[in-house]
Amino acid sequence: MPGTALHASLTKRERQIMDRLYRLGRATANEILDGLAGSPSSSTVRTQLRVLESKGFVRHEEEGLRFVYMPTVSRHAGCTVPISWIRAGSISTSARRHPPSSAASSARLSQPPRQ
Repeated sequence: MPGTALHASLTKRERQIMDRLYRLGRATANEILDGLAGSPSSSTVRTQLRVLESKGFVRHEEEGLRFVYMPTVSRHAGCTVPISWIRAGSISTSARRHPPSSAASSARLSQPPRQ
């Protein structure tokens, strides 16, 4: 997720929760909590899940007495690589076919993405 524009607005803990949720696909707060570093409390994780839901990154379904959370946004949403490059089969191949139009573009491409 680092480097994607869409996830830039998330806090470190929110990104950790989203990473865990992407790995699991769908999970309860306790299942998410089990894999998080730093031993956050259950109420912290539940609060963060509510915040992520209000931001539109997560939704939940009720299964009995449990809330099961799932991501609503693709892990790679916000990626800045044109889809035509992906369809071409290789970013490096497409990059050779579509070189930057100026020295400024080349300088921008050589810089690491802003966090």
